[in-house]
Amino acid sequence: MRKGVKIVEDTLSIRSRRHGREASSTLTVELSPVIDRLIQQGELFKIELPLETVIREMDAAKDDLQDATDSFEESKWKWATIQGYHSMLHSAHTLLYSRGYKEHDENALVIAIGELFSEELGTGLLTVYNKAMQLKRNAEELVFSEDGAIDTIEGAKAWLNVARNILKAK
Repeated sequence: MRKGVKIVEDTLSIRSRRHGREASSTLTVELSPVIDRLIQQGELFKIELPLETVIREMDAAKDDLQDATDSFEESKWKWATIQGYHSMLHSAHTLLYSRGYKEHDENALVIAIGELFSEELGTGLLTVYNKAMQLKRNAEELVFSEDGAIDTIEGAKAWLNVARNILKAK
């Protein structure tokens, strides 16, 4: 066993309300020290969500990306930036919820996603997310640009594609 890794037995349960099916099984997982610390500090919560919630988040990511693209085409850089960020946020929620967690705030989300999906995301997409978060905050303070909107939309596309690929592999 790796040093500092906590072994947890948990019951994984996913319900589909639409189809009336439930799948559950007990599995043993290694809980990383980072995730354990976030849970202990009340920054991350273990939750049970219906599959529809994960799907809704993915749909919201697609919708916000389309809205960002539409806003960009209308030269609305501020809204394109904000909507692009929200697309990334929904993609990140899709991933986090698929693992049965809910975050307290954006910082906990970034840390948890980075820990749970480190191989799939690498540091590049986390950097893109953090930059988009800052661009969104700037846009809310009326500091925005066409380049910032482009960066955010491109980042949102990348996040959505990665989230889709990760969930397809499950």
